[in-house]
Amino acid sequence: MARSGRIEGFASGWLVFWLGFIAVYIHFGGLAFAGLAILLGLAGWTVWAFRADRPDMSSRHVWLPALAFALFFAWLGASGTWSGQGPETALRLAGQTVLAAMIPFMVLSRPGWTRTLLSHLLMAMALAGVTVLALDVASGYGINTFLDPVGPDGDLNKRQGEAEMNIGRGHVVYAVLAPVLVALFATRLPAGSGSKGDRGGRAWPVIIVFCALLLIGTQLNRLAIVPVVLVAGLIFAAIGYRHGRWGLRLSVGTLAGSILFAPLVGLAARMAGPGLMERLPMSWDHRLRMWDYSLGRIARSPWFGEGLDSSRTLQDDFTTR
Repeated sequence: MARSGRIEGFASGWLVFWLGFIAVYIHFGGLAFAGLAILLGLAGWTVWAFRADRPDMSSRHVWLPALAFALFFAWLGASGTWSGQGPETALRLAGQTVLAAMIPFMVLSRPGWTRTLLSHLLMAMALAGVTVLALDVASGYGINTFLDPVGPDGDLNKRQGEAEMNIGRGHVVYAVLAPVLVALFATRLPAGSGSKGDRGGRAWPVIIVFCALLLIGTQLNRLAIVPVVLVAGLIFAAIGYRHGRWGLRLSVGTLAGSILFAPLVGLAARMAGPGLMERLPMSWDHRLRMWDYSLGRIARSPWFGEGLDSSRTLQDDFTTR
C-alpha cells in the first residue's frame, strides 16, 4: 500500500506539472502531444497496475472493443507491407492509442481537490494559450521568431510559414477541447454572491472572451476549419448535456461518418474546377486536393487499397499555396 500511495502521489504531481506546460506545447503546434500522451498514459497504466481497487477488465464491454481495435490495426499494418511504407505507422499509432486510453482513468482516480486544481490549471492555460496565439499571429509571428530567431542565412518567409502551420494546429487543439473548457468555465468558476444560480452568469464573460480570442486568432491565421469544429463541438456537447446517450451516439456516428465518407469530398474538388479552388481559403484548398488525390487512389484499388501511408506520395508533386 505504501508503494501504491507513492505512485498515486507521483501521478498527481506528474499531471499538474504537464498541464502547467500545455499552453507551451499547443503554441508550437502540439507537435509533442504524442510524446506527452505516451508519458501520461504510461503513468496511468502504472497507477492502474498498483491500485488495489482497479477496474475489472474481464467484461465483454472491454475485450470486444479491444478485439476490434487489434483487428483494425493488424489490417493497417498488413496493408503497409504492399504500400512499400511498412507497418511502422500502424504499430506506432496502436501503441499511442493504448497508452492514451488510460489518461482519463488517471485523471478521474485523483482525489477531489486534485481534480479541482487540474481543472483550474487547464482553464488558466487555455485562456493564456489562445491569448498568446492571437498575439503571435497579430504580430506577424513575432513571438515565434523572437524565441527562435532567424539566422543571417535563414529564410524568414519559410519560418513564418512553419509558424502559421504550427499555430493552426494549436488553434484546432483548442477548438476540439472547447466543449470541455466551456463546461469547466460554467461549473468551476466561483459564484459572485455565494448564489449557486449566479455561477453561470459569471462564466459567460470568460466563455465569450475565450471563443472570441480563438476565432480572432484563427481568422488572422487564415484557418477556416476552426469555426466549423467549434460550432459542431458545442452543438454536440449541448445535445449530450440534455440527452447523454444520444449525444454520444450522434458525436461518435458523425466522427465515424466523417472518416468513412471523407474521400467523397474529392468529388467536390473535381466539380469545383481550378478557378473556384484558387478562391478558396488555403487550408480548404489543400484538403480538397488531398481528398481528390485519395479518391483517385481508392478508385484504382477499391477492394484492398494501396496500403497505409501510400497517399504520402501526394507531397512529391504538390505544394500548397
